[in-house]
Amino acid sequence: LQRMTSQMRYHVVVAQARAVVPLAASMCILCALVFRRVRRNRAIAQHPSPKRRNKQKKKSRREEVEFAPPLDPAYASECYAARKAASTMTSETIRWIEEHAAMLISPREENPAGSLNDGIAASATSTPLVSADLRSLPTLSGIAAAAVDATSAAATKPATFSVLSVGCGDGEFDMALLRSLHAALAAAAQDCTDGKSASCARLHYCALEPNHADAQAFRERINQARNKRELDEETVAYVIEEPFEDKPAKGGQVEATSASAFRSKNQFDLVVLSHVMPYFRDPQAAVQRLVAQTKLGGHILLIHPAAKGAPEIQAEQMRLVKRSEAQMFHFDELKRLLAQQRLQYQLFLLESRLNCTECLNRTAGGIQILSHCLECDLRRLCERKMMRLLKACWRLVNIDEDGGAYLEESAAIFLLGKPVGRK
Repeated sequence: LQRMTSQMRYHVVVAQARAVVPLAASMCILCALVFRRVRRNRAIAQHPSPKRRNKQKKKSRREEVEFAPPLDPAYASECYAARKAASTMTSETIRWIEEHAAMLISPREENPAGSLNDGIAASATSTPLVSADLRSLPTLSGIAAAAVDATSAAATKPATFSVLSVGCGDGEFDMALLRSLHAALAAAAQDCTDGKSASCARLHYCALEPNHADAQAFRERINQARNKRELDEETVAYVIEEPFEDKPAKGGQVEATSASAFRSKNQFDLVVLSHVMPYFRDPQAAVQRLVAQTKLGGHILLIHPAAKGAPEIQAEQMRLVKRSEAQMFHFDELKRLLAQQRLQYQLFLLESRLNCTECLNRTAGGIQILSHCLECDLRRLCERKMMRLLKACWRLVNIDEDGGAYLEESAAIFLLGKPVGRK
C-alpha cells in the first residue's frame, strides 16, 4: 500500500509538471516576443525606413488642410489675448482715452437754425392769420408754462450718462474707458457744486459681447473694480451676451438678423466700437443703426486699424490662406462709408508696434497672433502656404537692435458727432 501510494504521488507530480512546464515556457516566449517588438518600434521611431517615412508624410498631408478653418470661440479668445499682449495698440488707445475723457462726456455743440425769439419776431411781421385759426393756437403764456413744467419734471429725474459698447471683448479697454468716464463725470459733478456750468450725471455702461468667455472675463473685471471701490454704487455697468448684427429691411428700416441679437429703442450719449467693423455683415446698415442709437449731441467712438501693420498682411495673404476676404474692412472703405452717410468726424492716428518674434519662430503664441490677424485657425494650414505667410512677415517686419522683430502698425480713432436733425 505504501509502495502504491508513493507511485501515485510520483505520477501526480509528473502530470502537474508536464502541465506547468509548457505554460511557463509559453509565457517566457510571449514576454520575449513583446520585448522584441517594443525594441523594434523604438528603433523604427528613431530611425524610420524610407517606406515608413513616406507613409508618415502622406498621413500628415491628409491631416493638413488647403485652407485654414475659422476660429472656434475658445481658441479665438486665446488668440485675442496673445495678439493684445504682443502689441502696444491697446495701451496707446487707453492713454488717448485717459487724455480725452472730458471731451467724450461734453455734449456736442448744436447750431440750430434760429432761436425762439427769432421765430416770434418773424411771425409778428408775417401775414396775419385767420381769426378762427388764431383762437385755436396756444398763447405764449401757455407755452411758457408748459416749458417750465417740462423743465422742472426733467430736473427731478437724476441725470444719466449712458454708454453702449459694441464688442467689448475681455473688457481691458472698456474697463479703462469706464474708469476714465467715471473720473471725468466726478470732476464735472464737483464743478457743479462749485456753481460752474457743467453736466452732472451718473454713469450707465452697457456692453455687448457674444463670446461667453470674454463676457465672463469682463464681469470679473467689473466685480474687482467694485471691490477695490474704483466704481461707486451709483455707477451701473453690465455685460449682455448678444451680438449687434443687422441687415437692411424693406422701407429703409434696420432689423436684427437673429432672435438673440441686441434690440433696444434707447439712445445713448456715447457709442463705442473697438475693432468690430469687419464682423458686421452689412457695415452700412450697422452704421445707420448706431447713429439711430445715439442721442442728439452724443458721440460715436469708432476705433479701427489704419493702413499699416496687420491690414498689409491681410491684403496679401487672407485670400490665399482662407479663400475669402469676408472679414476684411479697410481703413479707406470706412472713410468712404462715413462720407456716404455724411457723418462729420475727427480723426486721430496712434502709432504702435506688434512684436512678431514668436510669429517668425513659429511658436504656439506666434501662431495665435497670426491666427487673430487673419481671422482663421492656422494650426492646420498646409506647410507650403504657411511658409509663404512667414515670408511675407519677414518682408514687412523690422529687426531691432536686441534681435526682436517688430511690425509697425497704427490705430485710427474716429470721433463722430451726431448731426442735428438726423433721426
